[in-house]
Amino acid sequence: MNAQELARWLSAEHEIVTKLMTDLGDRVAVAPRTNHAKWLEDVRRSFDHLRAHMVKHIALKEQGGYLVPVVQRRPAFATEVSRLAHEHGEMIQIMDGIHQTLQAVRPEDQLIIRDICHRVMGLLSYLEHHENAENLLVFSAFTEDIGGRG
Repeated sequence: MNAQELARWLSAEHEIVTKLMTDLGDRVAVAPRTNHAKWLEDVRRSFDHLRAHMVKHIALKEQGGYLVPVVQRRPAFATEVSRLAHEHGEMIQIMDGIHQTLQAVRPEDQLIIRDICHRVMGLLSYLEHHENAENLLVFSAFTEDIGGRG
């Protein structure tokens, strides 16, 4: 994948992920006081949609070596690329834990429902930070002039 293809792909993926994250964030911003069953159904659907997309998104990133061009262009970024790649597994693990809790929670489990809201908001924060770090890394690798022959 060349720099332009990588930038286009990351931009398109960022839009999709942002939309899914916003939808889920809106649903868990405030734990409901009533109608928990409907809320849980909506949150499960929204979460599962985001989770499925992120699992596919991460698999495509890792399969295609999406940041190989970054490291080729800026070898000093290798440590940051490795850190971001490691975070993929951590995010999947967090999503799996939330998914298990969402499948087991019952409408009368008010404390667990509030806990789910907090955990999802934390996940969304991690995802946003991660996506921004990846985008900044790509941007930095292909737009910064680090000097050289002049």
